[in-house]
Amino acid sequence: MPEWLNGAVSKTVVSLMRDREFESLPFRQEIKNMLKAVIFDIKAAKAAGMKVILYSKNKIEGADAETSKFNELPGIIRKL
Repeated sequence: MPEWLNGAVSKTVVSLMRDREFESLPFRQEIKNMLKAVIFDIKAAKAAGMKVILYSKNKIEGADAETSKFNELPGIIRKL
């Protein structure tokens, strides 16, 4: 795998995959703030000319590709 993949990609991964049981108000607000941060990061990456792969069960508009399975990442990277 190319060395450049160890740079920005590995440092900006935010997993939105969590077990959803009881969610208190502070926890829901934390999720909402995290989602806003992810959307901001996607826009910033696009502005910098980067491709965005979202690793989450949730779909967020703006990503070039998305998956919830880690083993699919190499194939997605090759396609982009």
